[in-house]
Formats: sequence, structure tokens, C-alpha cells
Amino acid sequence: ASDKRARVIHQVNQGDFAARDKGLHEAHGEYVYFIDGDDQIRENAIEIMVRVMEDYKSNLVICDFKYTNSMENDLSGPDKVGEVEWIPIEKIVFDMLSNSFGSCVVWNKLYKHSILEGISFSRYHNVNDQDFNLQVYQRIEKAAFVHNPLHYYVQSANSITRSQKNQARRNYNIIQNRFKMLDHVQPGKWYNTYRAWILDYGYRQILSRMKVTTGTEYEIPYKQLSRSIFRTTGKEYRSSKLILPLKKIRFYLWWYFPHLGAAYLRIATCIRKKDND
Repeated sequence: ASDKRARVIHQVNQGDFAARDKGLHEAHGEYVYFIDGDDQIRENAIEIMVRVMEDYKSNLVICDFKYTNSMENDLSGPDKVGEVEWIPIEKIVFDMLSNSFGSCVVWNKLYKHSILEGISFSRYHNVNDQDFNLQVYQRIEKAAFVHNPLHYYVQSANSITRSQKNQARRNYNIIQNRFKMLDHVQPGKWYNTYRAWILDYGYRQILSRMKVTTGTEYEIPYKQLSRSIFRTTGKEYRSSKLILPLKKIRFYLWWYFPHLGAAYLRIATCIRKKDND
């Protein structure tokens, strides 16, 4: 009410992707920053990131962040940028597809508005941050990383409860939507690499998330979904020279012969332990 530059938009709740899309459509500034309602940023966070973007001529600035359980954080801080590092975009994509949280999310990043033209948030529940960033990352060659925790990611008890209550459905949705990211890999020098990373990460997640659905109403649908994914992507997964053969063997052992997969893991753990000794 006191600052005419601020606009509040009311709409029917359709999920975070719809709110972000609406904000992105209505934004007319040179920069875009996303922040969730239960998070906080340092008082001078945007100023610091804009300064880095202008000084380094970067289209994307990523800042470090802190986990916190409280909304009572000291948001003041020294008016300085701190250490800044150039990171090749292929490393950021690899980190994102290896489940590096800071590379996945959209809320610790300042985007140059011009590089977001034509990009929108997908309805891929639980992976729409990654899907959005994958499209952005393919438009730039590197990003400036600020080694300064400017964003506070608040872990409230309510959000944890919500995530635990529907874990089986959530894990089903993640696997269902993970492989849809393949549709947004653009032709170019990283085309085969990015597709291989998505497949490798996705197949590993099929196994790691299977336990959560076991014994629930999603157990059978999850296995049916997994088999459907094998039919559509299995040939590319098996033939990819960018995925280690050992990873493929390990996956199929676990999927078709869980006991052999467990034995393989025990042997591999013993070998690693012996090598370390």
C-alpha cells in the first residue's frame, strides 16, 4: 500500500507453478527473483545479486542459502558481495541432475528477464523447478555464484508434516514427471549428455523411491509406471555410452533380482572398505 511499484495479484489457488507463471507474465522489470511465502532473504540480497549481475555481465546469479527452522532470523548483514565464482553451466546441470538442491530450485537465483522469454513453469508436480531451470540453463554458458548465504530456506514443522503425509503419492508423481524433462532437452552439443544424465538419475530414483510406495495403494501403480518408462526409454538407457555399464548392471540386478542386487552392494561396500584400509 505504501509503495506503488508493488502489485498484489489475487487468483484461485492452482499450485505454485500457476502463481509463478502469473508473476512471470506480469513482471516488467529487468530482473526476476522468486521467493516462497515461508522463506526469507537478507535485506540487501537483491541489491548484492543485481550488483554481481551488472559487474560480471551475467544473465544468471546464484546465491548460497541457509537452512533454518525459524522465521526469526537476523536478516541484516554486511553490505558486501563476498566471493564470486564463475561456474560452467554443464556443471550446474550435472549437479541438478545429481540431486544438488541448490541447483534444482528457482528461489536462490536472480534471472535476467530477457533469458526467460517463452519459458513457463510446467505442471510437472515436484520437478517443475528443475524443468524450468533446465530450459534456462540451456540458454546460457555459465553463471555467477555468490558464496554468501542471502536466502533462508525455512523448514517449518507444517511443511514437513505435509510432505510425510503423502509420501507415496509424492514419490509416484516424481517418477511420473521426472522423465518428461527429456522433452525439454534442446538440440546442441550437450543434447546427448543431458539426456543421459536425466535417464541415469531417473533410473536410480526409480529404485530409491520404490521402498516408499511398497505396502501402499501406490505399490502396483508405481511398478506399472516403471515398466512403462522402461518401454519408452529403456533402449536409449541401455545403449547410451555416457552411462557406465556397471550402473546399468546394478540397476537391472536390483529391479529383477533384488537379493542379487543387495549382495552386489554388500560386495562393493566390502571392496571399497578394503581399498580405503
